[in-house]
Amino acid sequence: MTGDISSERAEIRIERLSCVEQKTGEVIELGVKGYLAGSDSKAGQRGRLVDRTGPMMRNAAVGGFLSGLAGFFSQSQNPVTFFPSGIAETNKMSANALLGQGISKGAGNALEKYADFYIKRAEQMQPVIEVTAGQKVAVVFTEGFSLTDSVTRQAISKVNDQERYQQIQAIESEGTKPVDAWLPKGETSND
Repeated sequence: MTGDISSERAEIRIERLSCVEQKTGEVIELGVKGYLAGSDSKAGQRGRLVDRTGPMMRNAAVGGFLSGLAGFFSQSQNPVTFFPSGIAETNKMSANALLGQGISKGAGNALEKYADFYIKRAEQMQPVIEVTAGQKVAVVFTEGFSLTDSVTRQAISKVNDQERYQQIQAIESEGTKPVDAWLPKGETSND
């Protein structure tokens, strides 16, 4: 079974057919080729598309945005000043500024991991076509098959053939022709 997202249909291929012989209870299993058609006579069964990647992507986007925002705040207290002459000067930072920069970088890294986690989860999610149970479908066989090849049917045929042969042998031992034994009384076969 496969799902087609564009048509929102579950395409179901038939490969095996299992039947129960009513007289003997034998289970017959055959290889067949075919497919299911929905109530609208189109190949596959109509379903409902269920895609759960939306919330995962939303969480990844929120995490990415907050990670970028934390990166901005960690860079706003830049201790290095560049002059037009190409000389750079290191400015002393207060303990509060260093603490704020450390917190911003730590939060940025944590939020980046949060975004990566939800991106990986979204990649693992697959959309699904849900098909309601109990719907009527048509089974379409694309190649013919025979149910007469069952082991039990062959065994029953063999037993029946042996019983007929024994009946014929018994009738022949009585001196009558086998065909005469099965004809209504008073009729005989013409050779």
